Amino acid sequence: MNMSKQNKIFGAKLVLEYLQSGGSIAKIWITKTINNRVKEIEELARKKKIPLNKVEKRELNKIVGDNELNKSVIAEIAPIDIKEEKFLYEQEKDASYLFAVNIEDPHNLGAMIRSVHAFGLNGVIISNRNTSSVTDTVVRSSAGAIFKTNVIRVGNISTCLKKLKENGYWLYGTEVESENSEEIQKVDFDKKSVILLGNEGKGLGPSIKKACDFMIHIPCLFNSLNVSVATGIILSSVYQQQRSK
Repeated sequence: MNMSKQNKIFGAKLVLEYLQSGGSIAKIWITKTINNRVKEIEELARKKKIPLNKVEKRELNKIVGDNELNKSVIAEIAPIDIKEEKFLYEQEKDASYLFAVNIEDPHNLGAMIRSVHAFGLNGVIISNRNTSSVTDTVVRSSAGAIFKTNVIRVGNISTCLKKLKENGYWLYGTEVESENSEEIQKVDFDKKSVILLGNEGKGLGPSIKKACDFMIHIPCLFNSLNVSVATGIILSSVYQQQRSK
């Protein structure tokens, strides 16, 4: 019964959020020990006619070959809907996006997607190369936010940035404090904004920085924040500012 973890999500909270978001599920396994959340999953699954298997808890571990798994629910999901680049240029209304540039750690990417949803951005942009693919780790790290967030995959980053500017977006690159960057609290973010955060170790490359309209930084005493932490701080500032407009 040992099966791959690929395209599977674990835990009652995550599975319930996915069900409620309308995501496509092929099959669900639940333990015979029922709590309120598992009961709600069972009711929704039957309503949506999703195959449901009740098993002993030890059987859940065997399904994915993980003896350390301590969850009461597993669901096999359809691949996450990744939108094509043209999605960005077809939007008629004002929109703000996070561009996760060359983010390699799936935990970071998932946490960044979580912040995108929490602070009301319209989606996250990722590139085809040098970026984590949307794995089950990304799904879990997003705490369900990926089911409610537009994820747009683009080809050449430089070409995409050029097209975004042609379509009226303003680009805000991030870096550690420098004489060429402004504190985020002093920046007036446009209603058509793309905020770029770079690779965990290298940040944004010189050509990407050059393409940005503004460079911004978080004022702090320690200039080595985790990229997902920095994302939360920056997007919180954008959210507060746009709410007050």
